[in-house]
Amino acid sequence: MHNKNILILTGNLTKDLEEKVLENGGVANTGIAFNSGYFNKNKEWVKKPTEFFNLQFGNFCSKKALQHLKKGSFVEIKGSIKARSYKNEKGENRIANYIEASSFIEIVTYQNTQQAADTQGVQAQNEDDLPF
Repeated sequence: MHNKNILILTGNLTKDLEEKVLENGGVANTGIAFNSGYFNKNKEWVKKPTEFFNLQFGNFCSKKALQHLKKGSFVEIKGSIKARSYKNEKGENRIANYIEASSFIEIVTYQNTQQAADTQGVQAQNEDDLPF
């Protein structure tokens, strides 16, 4: 039986990407936050607490991520869960878990478009304003 470590999730980036150059290429580090929930017996949506994870864009997609993404970007990430071990200041062994993204799609919504237009001093067109 083969084990698979594949993860697909959507969420918002929690900070601007930080580029890190390594011997075998570069990576871009950030964080991602996502919400989840469920419907209870009364068919009401119950929101679970927001979850946060460290996110690393690998060598192949880090350059595109650095060009296109920033804090608050809403993205779909495909990747895997990774763990790395290190020693802290006290010399204790620790393990850090993170998501390594192998690909991403920036999801643009009307709300994102409106916010971008407002910050640039441009008013986004409403669908009612279109000539067709």
